[in-house]
Amino acid sequence: MVYYIDEHKLYKIMDCWALIPARGGSKGIPRKNIKHMNNIPLICYTIRQAKQSKHIQRVIVSTDDEEIANVALSEGAEVPFIRPEAISRDRSTDLECFKHAIQCCGSPTWWVHLRCTYPTRRTEDIDLAYEMVKNSSFTSLRSVVELDFPIQKTYYVQGDKCIPTFSSYNGINEPFNGPRQQLPKAYIHNGCIDIVSSDTIMTHNSMSGSNICAFKMHKNATQDIDTLEQWNEVEKYMSKK
Repeated sequence: MVYYIDEHKLYKIMDCWALIPARGGSKGIPRKNIKHMNNIPLICYTIRQAKQSKHIQRVIVSTDDEEIANVALSEGAEVPFIRPEAISRDRSTDLECFKHAIQCCGSPTWWVHLRCTYPTRRTEDIDLAYEMVKNSSFTSLRSVVELDFPIQKTYYVQGDKCIPTFSSYNGINEPFNGPRQQLPKAYIHNGCIDIVSSDTIMTHNSMSGSNICAFKMHKNATQDIDTLEQWNEVEKYMSKK
């Protein structure tokens, strides 16, 4: 096992770190990451979830904002750098954020990517997800939820023209006209829990790689917060709990 020392702490290279990206420039809900939900800054819920994990050794917040950094530090997270403005814009990618974190902090075997917008996320799910990949050949893990319909029954529209996404599937002609029972279930990434290896990021220049593990979640298990309406719904739910 290889070790390195950072500020008098001894870390194993074969370990698992959490990275929580938290830009200051949220548009839908201004200052969302530190807006108080039931008297607690939103980012603090995610920091607590990560710190309660039995697998995560470091909880690192990547932010371009000094106020967010101070809130994260007060909650016990590490803020070893301030993210450059050039990779903190609306169109900046997760890959840029994680590459910068690796350049600043080093390369654990696995990164757990936790977005701030899931205050109802369960630490137990984080640990279960990590246990699925830790000794595997997967390049990453994505939390997914089942769609209400097979993707073979979807269309895209050009002008006024409706075009089936699949004209045939697995020997089935016009699956969009057939019974859904003969088609496979479809899932969509919900963004709640992502895990990716440093090797996938740095060697393959990807946040997923080609061998993705599916961590299935119930669509009502947790709620992403992107709008003020969603904020109010989640806050009401959490205040009842």
